[in-house]
Amino acid sequence: MQVLNALAASTGPLHLRDVAKASKTSASKAYRYLVSLSEAGLVRQDPDTAQYDLGPFCCDIGLSVLKRINGIEVVTEALAAVVNEIHRDVHATVWTDSGPMVIRWLEGSPGVAIKVRSGVVLPVLTTATGRVWASYLPAQTTKPMIDSELTRLEHTESSSKEDLLQRYRDRIDAVRQFGLARSQGERRTGIDALSGPIHGPEGIAFAVTVMGSHRDFDLSYQGKPAQTLKTILNTASRSLQGFSSAEAAEK
Repeated sequence: MQVLNALAASTGPLHLRDVAKASKTSASKAYRYLVSLSEAGLVRQDPDTAQYDLGPFCCDIGLSVLKRINGIEVVTEALAAVVNEIHRDVHATVWTDSGPMVIRWLEGSPGVAIKVRSGVVLPVLTTATGRVWASYLPAQTTKPMIDSELTRLEHTESSSKEDLLQRYRDRIDAVRQFGLARSQGERRTGIDALSGPIHGPEGIAFAVTVMGSHRDFDLSYQGKPAQTLKTILNTASRSLQGFSSAEAAEK
């Protein structure tokens, strides 16, 4: 599992020495694991570069997991609608015990792809996506992540935990007021984001985030991207609630 985690966390294929380093094991032991994982289809090795990457069976597992997520068809349609209407990159997240995790990403910005890898867990406080979850989930659910982030931020910024918490509380309150979270260059310089919820019968089910270059992306709550995103998410919420009701009736 350490070897698989090392490959999953990397941004691309790895040489044996890098797999060993990332998985905190010896090269000889990592090699034996890689051979066994390759036989199972969980790892593949490029014959030209000798680098290792996740194998086809990992893709099959990932697709099976996605199919089991209730309403994945609804959120997939919402992402496609965002790309068609706003023409910017977009991704969807679900909530996990570690925080909001990306499950789907679609490219929309021509020549300015802002790819967010599936499986990445995003911060709660310092991303538009995270603040959407913080706005609609119970406080006790997000508190462990928020406390951990505040500790890290206190070490990197010249502000106290209390000041930092107030700053982000204001941004979270804005989500409740306007129905969307927005971020200006927080995660990547020059990249802005708008994010909003898709609600199911039991509350927030997904967060959908659209991203664009600062120079040509309107972040205002009254702007076309924000209003279009809200319309798409409201439609998706109605569809998800109807889908869940129909599924319950069948059972």
